[in-house]
Amino acid sequence: MSQRMNTAPDAIVRLLTRIAGACAGSVVSGAINNVSVLTTTTAVLADAATRVSVALSNDSNEDIYVAVGTAAVMNKGILLQANGGQVVLGLGKAALAINAICLSGTKNLAYQTFSNA
Repeated sequence: MSQRMNTAPDAIVRLLTRIAGACAGSVVSGAINNVSVLTTTTAVLADAATRVSVALSNDSNEDIYVAVGTAAVMNKGILLQANGGQVVLGLGKAALAINAICLSGTKNLAYQTFSNA
């Protein structure tokens, strides 16, 4: 029996490591975290100049929309489909604030960041 893990898949972590390795400076992997996405724009991550990449994974049964550098709006922006929709944001975009929104609220969005030390 397989058990569903609440983490970004290994392939995404390997990709982020390669992206981060291409950046100047020492790169640090952040902890895997979760945020409960609401029916109004929900802050996932604040601006962070040292963040070089972030992986986001929809760990809920409902679609989640993500916006980078602006408020999240239903049916606009980056769609993370229910039950595992994922995106990796890299250089340039990952340092901006990241927000999310969903239709019914209290849906789980998992993420992991990589930053310059």
